[in-house]
Amino acid sequence: MEFLKDLFLYPGFLFGFVLGGLLEGFKRKLKARMQLRKGPPVTQPFYDLSKLLLKNITKPYTISSFTYLLIPFVPTVGLLVGLLIMPYPFYQEKSSFSFDLILIFYLTELPLLSQIIFGYFSNSPYGMVGAARAGQMFFYYNGVFIMVITTLCLLEGPPYSFCLKSIAEAWDPLDVLIKILTIPFFVFSVLAKLKLNPFSIPDAEAEILEGPLTEASGVALALFKLNYLLELAIFGSLFAFFYLPVLKTSPPVGLILIFFGAFFLFFIFALVENITARLRLSQFSSLYLKFFIPLATLILVITWVFKNW
Repeated sequence: MEFLKDLFLYPGFLFGFVLGGLLEGFKRKLKARMQLRKGPPVTQPFYDLSKLLLKNITKPYTISSFTYLLIPFVPTVGLLVGLLIMPYPFYQEKSSFSFDLILIFYLTELPLLSQIIFGYFSNSPYGMVGAARAGQMFFYYNGVFIMVITTLCLLEGPPYSFCLKSIAEAWDPLDVLIKILTIPFFVFSVLAKLKLNPFSIPDAEAEILEGPLTEASGVALALFKLNYLLELAIFGSLFAFFYLPVLKTSPPVGLILIFFGAFFLFFIFALVENITARLRLSQFSSLYLKFFIPLATLILVITWVFKNW
């Protein structure tokens, strides 16, 4: 019974769904205000999802109904597991273990992998092009994201456990400085993971419609959108755990800090989306190869040297 409460209420489905939906609605509203528009209500993502559940499914003949629904459903389960193993306030005693951050990293890759598979299975030229673009981008931004995680894991000192709780509790002066240096790399790698401008290359509407999800409809599309909202909740929470003293305060204050950190991250996302245009794939790869990957590697090496001095 306790497990079901955790799975469906806090910190599972309901918490992730509500937090992710509010973050997406907040980002949309903020972008509209920056463009001098009124914009949709903050609750619009919830309306969108509920409407999709009522729509008929129109699937390509190249894919069975079972596979059509299974592909987006598997990441939903994975993301719920990801939420359950994060050390949220009032819950951290149940969740934290060594190498949990590595598991969270892999679980957050399931939505992208499912979209790539769906794009190829749909046999749509738009879907296959979008899937190919997503696959090519995968290695660039994940290289930076892995270096950010590794850098932060060095802060806990040997033996390195890749434990999110240990990273969240690392707040020595040197740790704070290193955390600040990794913020831009975290922000831009997550921007690419979520396919937001200037990295919305796989979903370029004017070029390839909805990219890998061009043939998704009804419940299948609703599941993809739900996965996206759960991703927002996880990445917003990770930002708070990494860069705010969530576990150094009382549980109520820690929960407030998680919401504050998540909304601050999406304020940055809205700002970046408004002041940038979508890059070409060649520009994206050049940006990561020339700047993000070398600089992230440099910070990783410097951190290792200082922590092992």
